[in-house]
Amino acid sequence: MESEINIHFIDLPLTERPTCLKIGIFHKPTSTDTTINFLSNHPLEHKMAAYRYLTHRMYTLPLDKEQEDREWRHIVNTAFRNNFPQNLLFRLIHKI
Repeated sequence: MESEINIHFIDLPLTERPTCLKIGIFHKPTSTDTTINFLSNHPLEHKMAAYRYLTHRMYTLPLDKEQEDREWRHIVNTAFRNNFPQNLLFRLIHKI
């Protein structure tokens, strides 16, 4: 018999399975995913701060491939909604 225990720690849902502990990233359904719009008059470093944090979190947490892909899609969608050019996002990933 296989059982799962689900625990939420801050924004990380933890699922304990008999063979492993699975970690994910939780996003509130009411989240607006708003960052500093790329078209705004802010320094580039300020605009990139949120994406730097999100990509760093994605790569430093021990996520499985499915969770990592889901988080990457979330980051790309957030960037798209805030007029952020994808080439800057991909350049950021290569730096990390």
